[in-house]
Amino acid sequence: MAQVRAKWLAFYAEHVEPVSKEIFSHVEKMIIGTLIVSAGAHVSSTEPMIVLFGYLRHGLIGRGVMLFGVILLLLNFVDGRNVTPPDQWSDLLFWGKFVGSDKSHHIVRPGCGWSHYPPNAIQDYDWANRVYVQTDMDDWKPDGSGRKSRINCERWGCDSLKWFVYWMQHLPGPGNDLESQGKRLNNWWTFIGAWDQAMERSLKLVGD
Repeated sequence: MAQVRAKWLAFYAEHVEPVSKEIFSHVEKMIIGTLIVSAGAHVSSTEPMIVLFGYLRHGLIGRGVMLFGVILLLLNFVDGRNVTPPDQWSDLLFWGKFVGSDKSHHIVRPGCGWSHYPPNAIQDYDWANRVYVQTDMDDWKPDGSGRKSRINCERWGCDSLKWFVYWMQHLPGPGNDLESQGKRLNNWWTFIGAWDQAMERSLKLVGD
């Protein structure tokens, strides 16, 4: 078990009894809630972390795969959103500046968006919105100086799965030259692929 780093659970909504459908409709919150507890406990634990992914099988495939929102959970946790007053979420590097949101979870400054909300979204799961918006998603910089371009859902094929891929391609990766307040941003994929090592090294979204 010490070598296990991830597990997948699959839920088939069509086989769930009607009386239980309400419970399974909240499976995303249940799983993410579990991850919040696990991530918090892991900071002071000597046991390797096990990441639990969930996949809800139903007609809206995009919503099932959307449980990759664990990425949001991990980055928000590293960025300290869990200990930041909601009124200050818009000042956080990941949620406020990268995503472009605040305590409302809506897009208040078109940045890179998040799983529910592309930069031009006006409601949850608005992946096929053809309304154009000016956003710096394709040239995001922490200080907001990135070049803005006019985009709509056609940029990701107006498809939820393609949106998730497109969004993940914008996460700061290895060798990025981005800086926040004079400090270079770390490779954010480290928190997704090597959480234990990142915690052992006390890594943050921004380097020392």
